[in-house]
Amino acid sequence: MKLLQRYLHKFLLYTTWRPWLTIVVAFCIAFVSIFYTIKKLDFETSQLDLISPENRLIKLSDKLDQFRDLNPFTVVIEAPTPERAVGFLNSLVNKLNTQPKYFKRMFYRVDWQSLKRWSLLYLDKGELETLRANLSDHLDILQDLDKSPDLENLLFLINREMTSKMLGHFFTDFLEDNSSTEKTGKPLDLTYLINILSGTNKWIEGERIFKSPWSSFFGNNEWEGELDSYFWTSKKKFLLLFVTPRKFGSAFTNKETSLRKLR
Repeated sequence: MKLLQRYLHKFLLYTTWRPWLTIVVAFCIAFVSIFYTIKKLDFETSQLDLISPENRLIKLSDKLDQFRDLNPFTVVIEAPTPERAVGFLNSLVNKLNTQPKYFKRMFYRVDWQSLKRWSLLYLDKGELETLRANLSDHLDILQDLDKSPDLENLLFLINREMTSKMLGHFFTDFLEDNSSTEKTGKPLDLTYLINILSGTNKWIEGERIFKSPWSSFFGNNEWEGELDSYFWTSKKKFLLLFVTPRKFGSAFTNKETSLRKLR
């Protein structure tokens, strides 16, 4: 204790003997501290920073560092119809692609063509049974269409089947007991034909978004082809676009410039 007091006493004598030197040294240390703080101090905003770096999950997350820059802005698009929402999205993406200085990449759809080979794996048992039954019912159309796969032949085959079913229902209903309330057979479903004519009309009018009519033909009208390759909220109310911005500087607001451009 006495040794410490002796050293402190000598230090006090030295600083009071050369006060100007002490002040200069103090200012130099303060300047170096401020400079170091400006260069090194940063804000850690991730919740993962609150967990020990030795945690197993943290170590695993460190392996995903290369993907952390993909934290995007989310653009939500609302339109009267899904087709108009997609049209607006494509126009917006084309415009953002002209400004690579502010935006790294845009992610707004997946290549649904690459998933078609596994599409049956997404159906439940009931849907598979419905698909099998419809394939069996329309086997003649499919075989004849395979021989000449064009729109004219397709419409001819549909007309042939419609005529056959209408005549079948006519004679069946005629022979049935009038007092019977039960009808045999399934009602004629025109959804497939309506979808073909509607899609053809939209294409003629210039709408270049394809919606396959085959889903309604095989009993599942929920699949909408290319439209389903985009990111939607429930019931296609909102369309989502994910934009990865470029950072300017290392501050907490380093994405503000890109955000202003996006707005």
